[in-house]
Amino acid sequence: MSKKHSNVVKFRRPININVGVVICTAIFLYLIIFSLITLSRDKITIYEVVKGQSANEFSSEYKALILRSESVTTAEKSGYINFYSGEASSVPIGGKVYAIDESGYVNDALKEAAAGDEALISDKSGTINATISQFNNKFNEIDFDEVYDFKYNLNSQLIDNITNTIIEQINSNGGFNINFVTSPVSGTMTHYTDGMEGISESDITNDIFSADYKKKNIGSNDLVEEGAPIFKIITSETWYLYIPLSDEDVEEYKDKTSLKIKILNDDLVTNADFEIISIGDQQFGKFKFDKYMVRYLSERFLDVCIYKDSSEGFKIPKSSVTTKDFYVIPTAYASKGGDSNEVGFNKQQFNEDGSTSVVFVTPTIYKQTDDYYYIDDDVLSSGDIVVMNDSTSTYQVSATESLQGVYNVNAGYTSFRLIDIIAEANEYYIVDENTYYGLANYDNIILDASTVVENEVVFQ
Repeated sequence: MSKKHSNVVKFRRPININVGVVICTAIFLYLIIFSLITLSRDKITIYEVVKGQSANEFSSEYKALILRSESVTTAEKSGYINFYSGEASSVPIGGKVYAIDESGYVNDALKEAAAGDEALISDKSGTINATISQFNNKFNEIDFDEVYDFKYNLNSQLIDNITNTIIEQINSNGGFNINFVTSPVSGTMTHYTDGMEGISESDITNDIFSADYKKKNIGSNDLVEEGAPIFKIITSETWYLYIPLSDEDVEEYKDKTSLKIKILNDDLVTNADFEIISIGDQQFGKFKFDKYMVRYLSERFLDVCIYKDSSEGFKIPKSSVTTKDFYVIPTAYASKGGDSNEVGFNKQQFNEDGSTSVVFVTPTIYKQTDDYYYIDDDVLSSGDIVVMNDSTSTYQVSATESLQGVYNVNAGYTSFRLIDIIAEANEYYIVDENTYYGLANYDNIILDASTVVENEVVFQ
């Protein structure tokens, strides 16, 4: 029996492609690849340029001489001195200042009276209370130097009160009549002398600042000789500081009329009128003050530093700074092409027939000095020849010089911008705001210049 053939053909089901699944898969793969590339790429950090100011710097330390208006009083006779006015007290003309006890009786009586528990005279204690109340009402932290005036004023009143109490007890017992010596001038009293009270500005020399300095303090109950200096009165609130200047100091401060200084003895910072004076063949800096006299009443010399001017400009991290080599071309070879004022150069080129001609090119000029233009290699390269305008003189491009700058990324890629550093502060530089082909406020720059190269596209 013959075999039967079937006419039935198997139907192959067509392959159905889900477009949505393909798109999702492609997006997923893209995200994975992009993430891997991003993670493998060096991290680039952007810094926004802002204006800043350098911290104040100090000059060298100077030893400063104080000169002020001082009137010295000497003892009218020998004996034990008893001061009526305290240190830094204000003394009017004719005000009681001291008494001299030739016999020593008053000295012994004062010691005995002072050893007891003497009460303040009631009318005087009211004056002291009023002084304290007045100070509390008007005190302002901005004028902290007033605390020193208050301290000395109160101390003077207390000495005045106690002395009055003791002396009245002595006189009431008929022991001794005290005759006080009065002040010939008005001013602020101090109980020390140093022999330099008569020095005037014209007497100042460099030797004064290195000489041994001694002062003599006279206190109550001290035995003094007739004619000996025993106290002095400062007759003006105005006083002066003098410092020796080197030639470099004179050059730096020659145009200054005011300087900010720090007095190192107590860290006071203040501004003062300033001038440079010449005495003989030596030069000195002179500062004028109209306050703080009482604060430094007991001093003849102070240690000071001068604040140098702070610099203002753009503040950029030191890590942002890099360098770039530029070709330098003498300015004599530059010209201006056509109707444009754009600076360029006549570049020599060789034709197919062996002849030469010139073509005017305008490279980017990054910097100009009196002698040179600084250009990059965008249209001129090493070995190119430029021709002086209206002349046969030529110059071959080859010499280079490095300039400092940063990478600007405002356009999405790194572009070199020049900087001119004018000050330095820790991790930052202060750069000039007006540098040609430089930076502008709020420019974005690369924080670490070592992580990129010029013209690199930057993904933030």
